[in-house]
Amino acid sequence: MSHMQKITCVLPNYSEDNANALNLCLYIGPDFLTYNLIDANAKTLVKLVDTLHVKHIYETLADIISQELAFLNIQDVKIIYLTQKQITLPAELFEPNYMKSQWALMKIEEAYQVIETVHSSFGIITVSSIPQAVTHLIKLTWPQAHFMSSFDLQLNHFRNSHKSLLSIDFRSSSIHILAIDNSQIQFQRHFEIENVNELAYFIKLCMQNFNISPEIDVYLSGLINDTDANYEFLKQTFTHLYLEIPQGPAHQLSLLEDYPIHYYSLLTSYALCE
Repeated sequence: MSHMQKITCVLPNYSEDNANALNLCLYIGPDFLTYNLIDANAKTLVKLVDTLHVKHIYETLADIISQELAFLNIQDVKIIYLTQKQITLPAELFEPNYMKSQWALMKIEEAYQVIETVHSSFGIITVSSIPQAVTHLIKLTWPQAHFMSSFDLQLNHFRNSHKSLLSIDFRSSSIHILAIDNSQIQFQRHFEIENVNELAYFIKLCMQNFNISPEIDVYLSGLINDTDANYEFLKQTFTHLYLEIPQGPAHQLSLLEDYPIHYYSLLTSYALCE
């Protein structure tokens, strides 16, 4: 059984006692909680905390907020929630009244809050859900918090891409896959995986169903290393494989220079974007 583990990275000159105004970006998953703190004036990443193997997400989230964050001068809050289901519609076809019937198809119960996110660069609106207990807990401290799904996080990162690509974001027991073809979303999927055989099955399934070429540029982020079995399989499958790095000047990212920077590339890019 894995015990809860916490990784904390802090800039040497950062002090919570005299910190400037901060921006918070918090990623909530089924068994992890990761957050970035950005100096709002310098636009620099000053702290990253990654809590892994979490057994009780809600209780741990409440503790982190009360013990680590609530007393800070946080002016902007971005929350990402890892979800397995999402509806994507062309923006011009979006109709809130019609969406109520679609939410039923997603089995969104009253205990969940529906989140609608506009992705203007792709011309789409996404609809996902976050447990009401989570949104309520967040809003008790930060009423102005902005919520989006893990699908949205991936879309946001590649919003300015003008080429065909495949993005695979690894979590502890799942992957998010996004395929972009000539600036248009080809597909986006979430799969639960436990080993390289399951990864291989889903990758080959997507390649077959969506006619994905092994020559496509593939960008990897999250919990993957260039020495593990998952990476080796992908290297044998695709010709062009890259570990994705956060978008931003080097001085904004100096906190991560001694860490596998692709672990936090999507989250950090979103935290630093305006």
